[in-house]
Amino acid sequence: MTVSVQHLTNTAYGFPRGKPRRVKPVALACLHITGNSRTAAMTDLHKAAQNERDYANRAGSNGPSAHNYVARDGWAIEAVGGGYAAWSNGDVSSPHTSNPGIRRVLAMRAKGYNANEAYWYEAECVGYGTAHPITAAQKHHLAERIAALAKASGLPINRETVHGHWEINGIDRQNCPCPPSQHESFLADIIGRANAILTPPVTYRLHVAHNAVVRTYTLAPTGCIRAGWTDEVWAGRASSAACTKQVHRITCNGKSGATTTRVTSGKYRGKTIRVGAGVTVTGGTA
Repeated sequence: MTVSVQHLTNTAYGFPRGKPRRVKPVALACLHITGNSRTAAMTDLHKAAQNERDYANRAGSNGPSAHNYVARDGWAIEAVGGGYAAWSNGDVSSPHTSNPGIRRVLAMRAKGYNANEAYWYEAECVGYGTAHPITAAQKHHLAERIAALAKASGLPINRETVHGHWEINGIDRQNCPCPPSQHESFLADIIGRANAILTPPVTYRLHVAHNAVVRTYTLAPTGCIRAGWTDEVWAGRASSAACTKQVHRITCNGKSGATTTRVTSGKYRGKTIRVGAGVTVTGGTA
């Protein structure tokens, strides 16, 4: 994730104007699309994001502003530092109160704070409607930032903490950051990516010792071990390879079984082999 730090120098920096945060946010992110057909179509992707940031920084402007302006290749400009609230949410109009997270934003607002102050992060992704939707690279950038903020703040990454602009303004911003038909799938994608970054999937490694007996099985469609397995002595140096989680499989005649793993790389790729007697499996994170 490459970010160019170019903080705004006008009165669009932070809320209250130019002041550090005055309250701890209750949500991780509110996501936006710039909705500018001109910058969305630019071939110089970084210049497009730069133009959006510079527009926010124009003289006399009181907003809007965002923490990050994200180019279509995932590069971004940090326009507002994390210790300050940004200013992209605008008016609260017909909010989606079915989301408990939005209700928390409104509860904060009822105490005299602004809806922008409720979020750790507001991002403007360069794009325009269905002609230039938010890209996979932009989604990955958002996911990385959300994962980092979740780790720092202790907030979980879910639909109560990650919102689209349409949830704040259900009247004028139904297409921000995507059309209504994509609202939930769009956020589910980013939430999934962010959680995967925060908690990498467990991976498993097969370890084969020198001179270990490697027994290879073939499986029936039902997953049982067919008769006719083969044994091979591993004459090489101790080695390891990626594999699946070990599982106990029953022979197809039901008379015995074995702890096995499916190997996904190396010499035994695609084969199911016995675990034990010099052939072991360990689990860990990538």
